[in-house]
Amino acid sequence: MTLPKKNRGWLWYFLALAFLSALGTTILVVYNLRQQMKAEHIHEAVALWKAHGSASYVLVYNEKAGDMNDHHVVKVKDGAAYEVLVNGLPLPTGQLPDYGMHRLLAKIQASADLDAQPGNPKTYTRGLFDGRNGALGWYVRRVMGTRDRIEITVESMKIQ
Repeated sequence: MTLPKKNRGWLWYFLALAFLSALGTTILVVYNLRQQMKAEHIHEAVALWKAHGSASYVLVYNEKAGDMNDHHVVKVKDGAAYEVLVNGLPLPTGQLPDYGMHRLLAKIQASADLDAQPGNPKTYTRGLFDGRNGALGWYVRRVMGTRDRIEITVESMKIQ
Protein backbone atom coordinates (compact mmCIF):
# COMPACT_ATOMS: atom_id res chain seq x y z
CA MET A 1 0.00 0.00 0.00
CA THR A 2 1.33 3.46 -0.92
CA LEU A 3 1.23 6.49 1.33
CA PRO A 4 -0.98 9.36 0.26
CA LYS A 5 0.80 12.32 -1.38
CA LYS A 6 1.39 15.20 1.06
CA ASN A 7 -0.59 18.35 0.38
CA ARG A 8 1.77 21.35 0.15
CA GLY A 9 -0.78 23.86 -1.18
CA TRP A 10 -0.80 25.78 2.09
CA LEU A 11 2.95 26.42 1.74
CA TRP A 12 2.51 28.08 -1.66
CA TYR A 13 -0.34 30.17 -0.27
CA PHE A 14 1.80 31.60 2.56
CA LEU A 15 4.81 32.16 0.27
CA ALA A 16 2.60 34.11 -2.16
CA LEU A 17 1.12 36.08 0.75
CA ALA A 18 4.60 36.99 2.06
CA PHE A 19 5.77 38.01 -1.43
CA LEU A 20 2.72 40.21 -2.06
CA SER A 21 3.10 41.84 1.36
CA ALA A 22 6.74 42.68 0.67
CA LEU A 23 5.85 43.99 -2.80
CA GLY A 24 3.07 46.19 -1.44
CA THR A 25 5.32 47.63 1.27
CA THR A 26 8.09 48.34 -1.25
CA ILE A 27 5.69 50.12 -3.59
CA LEU A 28 4.40 52.35 -0.78
CA VAL A 29 7.92 53.25 0.39
CA VAL A 30 9.10 54.09 -3.14
CA TYR A 31 5.94 56.14 -3.79
CA ASN A 32 6.39 58.14 -0.56
CA LEU A 33 10.07 58.80 -1.26
CA ARG A 34 9.26 60.12 -4.74
CA GLN A 35 6.62 62.48 -3.31
CA GLN A 36 9.06 64.22 -1.00
CA MET A 37 10.33 67.67 -1.86
CA LYS A 38 14.00 68.15 -2.61
CA ALA A 39 16.00 71.36 -2.21
CA GLU A 40 16.03 71.79 -6.01
CA HIS A 41 12.21 72.10 -6.05
CA ILE A 42 12.19 75.06 -3.68
CA HIS A 43 15.10 76.71 -5.51
CA GLU A 44 13.10 76.44 -8.75
CA ALA A 45 10.02 77.92 -7.05
CA VAL A 46 12.04 80.84 -5.66
CA ALA A 47 13.53 81.53 -9.10
CA LEU A 48 10.05 81.40 -10.67
CA TRP A 49 8.68 83.76 -8.02
CA LYS A 50 11.51 86.23 -8.61
CA ALA A 51 10.94 86.10 -12.37
CA HIS A 52 7.14 85.92 -12.57
CA GLY A 53 5.75 86.67 -9.10
CA SER A 54 3.42 89.57 -8.50
CA ALA A 55 4.54 92.64 -6.56
CA SER A 56 1.03 93.46 -5.27
CA TYR A 57 -1.33 90.85 -3.86
CA VAL A 58 -3.41 89.73 -0.90
CA LEU A 59 -2.23 86.42 0.56
CA VAL A 60 -4.40 84.37 2.92
CA TYR A 61 -2.88 81.30 4.55
CA ASN A 62 -2.93 79.08 7.64
CA GLU A 63 0.18 78.01 9.50
CA LYS A 64 0.10 75.08 11.93
CA ALA A 65 3.02 74.17 14.17
CA GLY A 66 2.46 72.15 17.33
CA ASP A 67 -0.47 73.69 19.20
CA MET A 68 -0.27 76.90 17.16
CA ASN A 69 -2.80 77.35 14.36
CA ASP A 70 -2.58 80.88 12.96
CA HIS A 71 -4.64 82.42 10.19
CA HIS A 72 -2.74 85.11 8.23
CA VAL A 73 -3.99 87.81 5.88
CA VAL A 74 -1.07 89.62 4.26
CA LYS A 75 -1.52 92.64 2.00
CA VAL A 76 1.50 93.40 -0.18
CA LYS A 77 2.06 96.39 -2.45
CA ASP A 78 5.17 96.88 -4.58
CA GLY A 79 6.83 93.86 -2.94
CA ALA A 80 6.43 95.05 0.67
CA ALA A 81 3.76 94.04 3.18
CA TYR A 82 1.77 97.05 4.36
CA GLU A 83 -0.84 95.24 6.45
CA VAL A 84 -0.75 91.87 8.19
CA LEU A 85 -3.53 90.33 10.26
CA VAL A 86 -2.76 87.25 12.35
CA ASN A 87 -5.92 85.65 13.73
CA GLY A 88 -7.72 88.91 12.98
CA LEU A 89 -5.29 91.10 14.94
CA PRO A 90 -2.96 93.59 13.17
CA LEU A 91 0.78 93.22 13.59
CA PRO A 92 3.07 96.13 14.53
CA THR A 93 4.71 97.92 11.60
CA GLY A 94 8.18 96.63 12.60
CA GLN A 95 7.14 93.01 11.95
CA LEU A 96 5.63 93.60 8.49
CA PRO A 97 8.86 92.93 6.50
CA ASP A 98 8.74 89.32 7.75
CA TYR A 99 5.60 88.57 5.73
CA GLY A 100 4.73 87.91 2.09
CA MET A 101 5.19 85.11 -0.43
CA HIS A 102 8.89 85.86 -0.81
CA ARG A 103 9.32 85.36 2.97
CA LEU A 104 7.38 82.07 2.98
CA LEU A 105 9.55 80.78 0.14
CA ALA A 106 12.73 81.98 1.89
CA LYS A 107 11.67 80.22 5.10
CA ILE A 108 11.05 76.96 3.22
CA GLN A 109 14.32 77.33 1.32
CA ALA A 110 16.26 77.81 4.57
CA SER A 111 14.65 74.65 6.01
CA ALA A 112 15.44 72.66 2.84
CA ASP A 113 19.07 73.82 2.86
CA LEU A 114 19.37 72.90 6.55
CA ASP A 115 17.80 69.47 5.96
CA ALA A 116 20.23 68.77 3.09
CA GLN A 117 23.28 69.15 5.33
CA PRO A 118 24.85 65.88 6.51
CA GLY A 119 24.27 64.91 10.12
CA ASN A 120 20.89 66.60 10.47
CA PRO A 121 17.86 64.46 11.35
CA LYS A 122 15.76 63.09 8.51
CA THR A 123 12.65 65.04 7.58
CA TYR A 124 9.49 64.32 5.66
CA THR A 125 8.91 67.35 3.44
CA ARG A 126 6.34 67.97 0.73
CA GLY A 127 5.35 71.11 -1.06
CA LEU A 128 3.09 72.16 -3.89
CA PHE A 129 4.03 75.22 -5.93
CA ASP A 130 2.35 77.04 -8.79
CA GLY A 131 4.10 76.08 -12.02
CA ARG A 132 3.60 79.55 -13.55
CA ASN A 133 4.93 81.84 -10.82
CA GLY A 134 6.38 79.58 -8.10
CA ALA A 135 3.83 80.64 -5.47
CA LEU A 136 3.37 78.27 -2.56
CA GLY A 137 0.12 76.30 -2.42
CA TRP A 138 0.81 73.84 0.39
CA TYR A 139 3.82 72.81 2.45
CA VAL A 140 4.47 70.31 5.24
CA ARG A 141 7.70 69.49 7.06
CA ARG A 142 8.08 66.93 9.83
CA VAL A 143 11.28 65.97 11.59
CA MET A 144 11.30 62.19 11.81
CA GLY A 145 11.30 60.74 15.32
CA THR A 146 9.99 63.96 16.87
CA ARG A 147 6.71 65.80 17.14
CA ASP A 148 8.13 68.82 15.26
CA ARG A 149 5.78 69.51 12.36
CA ILE A 150 4.82 72.60 10.41
CA GLU A 151 2.12 72.88 7.78
CA ILE A 152 1.33 75.93 5.65
CA THR A 153 -1.82 75.95 3.54
CA VAL A 154 -2.44 78.89 1.21
CA GLU A 155 -6.19 79.56 1.03
CA SER A 156 -5.98 82.27 -1.60
CA MET A 157 -3.70 84.70 -3.32
CA LYS A 158 -5.42 87.56 -5.10
CA ILE A 159 -3.26 89.56 -7.48
CA GLN A 160 -3.94 93.29 -7.37
